[in-house]
Amino acid sequence: MQGFEQLHQIKSREEWERTRLLASTLLMPHTKKGKGIAPDKLWPFDWDKKQEQPPERISKEDLNYLVEKRKLLKDGLKESNGKARG
Repeated sequence: MQGFEQLHQIKSREEWERTRLLASTLLMPHTKKGKGIAPDKLWPFDWDKKQEQPPERISKEDLNYLVEKRKLLKDGLKESNGKARG
């Protein structure tokens, strides 16, 4: 049932987006030249808001682990570049 609900929401959003675009297009001749109204400014919807999440914080232990791992990899690459292939 959840899939059908999502499909219904998607179709509903598409219809509302189309209506909003049509409304902004119809208003263009009545606005100043070059100052058309953006559809999202004319009729904002809840789903227009971008839900930005703060970046995930990394612990000091994880950061130290990654730094040490990078050093080991870097040292390993230096050693393998110095060896002759046979």
